[in-house]
Order: sequence, then structure tokens, then C-alpha cells
Amino acid sequence: QQAEAEGMVEYMLTDLRNGLISVGRGDIMIGVNKRAMTYYQNQRELGSLSGESQERYARVFASMADDDKREGRLEEAEKKYRIALATSRKLVQEEPMNSNRIFSLAYNYNRLGLLMKKKRNYTDAKRYFDRSNNLITQLNPLESRNRDWMDLTYFTYGNLCVELNRNNTGWSTIPKPCKLALAYSQKIVRHWPDDSRAISSLAYQYAWQADMLMDIGQTDEGFALHKKNLSTIEQLVEKEPRNTEWLQQKMQVYVGYAEMLRDHNRKRTALKYARMAILVSTQLIAHDDKNNNWRAWNQRAHDLTRELEK
Repeated sequence: QQAEAEGMVEYMLTDLRNGLISVGRGDIMIGVNKRAMTYYQNQRELGSLSGESQERYARVFASMADDDKREGRLEEAEKKYRIALATSRKLVQEEPMNSNRIFSLAYNYNRLGLLMKKKRNYTDAKRYFDRSNNLITQLNPLESRNRDWMDLTYFTYGNLCVELNRNNTGWSTIPKPCKLALAYSQKIVRHWPDDSRAISSLAYQYAWQADMLMDIGQTDEGFALHKKNLSTIEQLVEKEPRNTEWLQQKMQVYVGYAEMLRDHNRKRTALKYARMAILVSTQLIAHDDKNNNWRAWNQRAHDLTRELEK
């Protein structure tokens, strides 16, 4: 009975959560998270729970922390991430050869690193990303065929790439973690071509590496990757036209591409994409006219359009 109850709690904080976010109703998770907290507060001491229950406990707190971070409650998110991390660390100490527990610990280090980056604590962010990377390299090579392992490997290399980019002192080539992040993202999509979130992540990778190529003077290569980014996100929106996450990403891609075209004196094409960004942002605002983030992007697209029309 306890396992069933915990399974229901985890379902509400994973599958249900992802479904609500995809339709722009992540706010509903506030009430769900409160119920989950109440459930675990009513349980026995953590140490008296079974290993499986403790693993689920860590996953639940990490999911709740994800919601707090998304809604801007960063201090609450950090508290929950640290609970999840401490639980995962304890479980690995008990079974140091358990690959599932090592994976969970690596994942929680990565999550905490992302939060530190959001809080502009870049030193700790890099430290947590390095710990995550060290752990995933310990896993058996057979784990490289596992989807979760591939996802985390991709995330970790991607986050290390971002931190390297932050401290860029004049590259002449793309750093190895950045190349590996793109390679793993492409590999995931090849293996799971119908996975929308993997496709979305690949689009982001194309955009980031395109920007890096532009920064080091490889303009043609950068434009080629930007075009891959555009086609990837457009295909995703065509596949799921009502998904607000993908529409938001499409809007952001159009604005960013228009600004880059403007900076390279390709104003006619830049104006085309700025106007397309206005159309997408208007569509999003019609879905939720109280979303200030979408309104800000809409204003940015309008400002850019006026600038290019002069």
C-alpha cells in the first residue's frame, strides 16, 4: 500500500507535471507539490524507509525543486535539491557499485549545478557539473546504450560547455565538451527520432554552437548551423502545433536569428524573421495574456521590426 501511494505521488510529480507544463499550466503543480510534502512529512524517519522508497523520495524532491526553480523560488528550490542530493549520496555510500544510484547522484549534482548557474554562483555550478561528469564516467560502458545515461551525459557536457564559454579567453576552435554535447544530442535523436524533447534540445545545441562558430570567425559554418536550428524547431512545431514550449522556443529562435542577420547586414531577411516572431508571440499571448515573458519577447520583436523598417 505504501509503495502504491508513493508511486502515485511520483506520477503526479513526473508524468502529470510534464503534461501540465506542455500546455502552459505548470502553475497547477503548486498544489500537487504541497500534497507531496504533506505525504512525506507524515512518514517515518527517512532512514527507516526501504532503499526503493528513499530513491523515490529523492526523485520526488528533485521534481518539486524543478518546479520551484521554474517559478523563480530559488531558495526553496535549493533546499529541495540539497535534500535530494543528500539522499542520493547516502544511497551510493550504502551501495557504491549500484549504477542506478550512481546515475541518480550524478543527475542531482547536475540539477544543483544548473540552479547555482541561475543564481550566478558560477564557481559552485562548475564544481557540481564536474562531479556529475566524474560520476557518469564511472558507469559501466554498457550503460552508454541506456537513454537516461545518454541524456545525462549530454546535459553534463552541455553545461560544462556553457561554463567554458563564460570564461572564453579567445578560442580558435570549439572546445571538446561542446562538440561532445552536440554529438550526444544528435545520437539521442537518431535513436529516438519521435522524442520531441530530444529534438528541442538538439535545436538548442545547433543554436549555441552556431553562435560559438560566429564568435571565432567561422561565419559560414555558423549560418549553416543556425539554419539547422530553424528547420529543427519548425518541424517540431509542425508536429505539435499547440505545444506552448515549442512555440516559445520558435519565437526565441526567430528573434535571435533576426538579430544575428541584422548584425551581419542582412536586414531584409532579418525583417522577415522579426515579423514572423511577432506572429508567434501574438499566438502565445492569445493563449495566456498574463504571461509577462511572452509579452517581453513580443515587445523585443516589435522593437526590432521598427528598427529594421527604417
